[in-house]
Amino acid sequence: MRWTKIKPDVSVRLFIYLYLGAFLLGALAGNQMWKREDFREYISVYAILGQYQTTWKDLKKYALFLLREKSIFVGVCIIAGLAGAGEILAVLVALWLGFLGGGLATVFLLQSGVEGFLFCMAGIVSQLLFYIPAVIFFLLMMGKQKRLVPRYGTMSAREIRWSLLLCLIFLFVMALGILVETYVNSNLWMRLFS
Repeated sequence: MRWTKIKPDVSVRLFIYLYLGAFLLGALAGNQMWKREDFREYISVYAILGQYQTTWKDLKKYALFLLREKSIFVGVCIIAGLAGAGEILAVLVALWLGFLGGGLATVFLLQSGVEGFLFCMAGIVSQLLFYIPAVIFFLLMMGKQKRLVPRYGTMSAREIRWSLLLCLIFLFVMALGILVETYVNSNLWMRLFS
């Protein structure tokens, strides 16, 4: 199988632009929220991270927490991919995660300056390297796969194997992201707050 056969139909650049546009909107929204006095009094990023550091010293419990929290999202992605709604969910994921990332980065920046912003960027490395690319690639490939199958026809054994292989690769990359988030983020937080 050549690489051109496994490329998604939709340009990946589109999702980069969507993510960056939503990141900018999230940054603007975070900036507007920061202007409210009650929001600044309510949010303390370091207090939240300090709470996580004292609560989740056991990395196995933290990994199980991440697995439990992300399993619903992974299940929704697999169902949407198998149902043929992969492209729609990929667009929504890029927009939502970009918006959240921009808002979080702005709050860190406004509360702690450049050091806080860099800390935030280090904290979302697993999202940028594993979760977002895996979700978008999986959903786009499943959407392409669904378009190749005849509307009312049955799937061949090859198409079923291809769909299962995509699901397994997706699950593997998401599990790898959870491991990186568990050990890299928690070690980073423990070193900064100890």
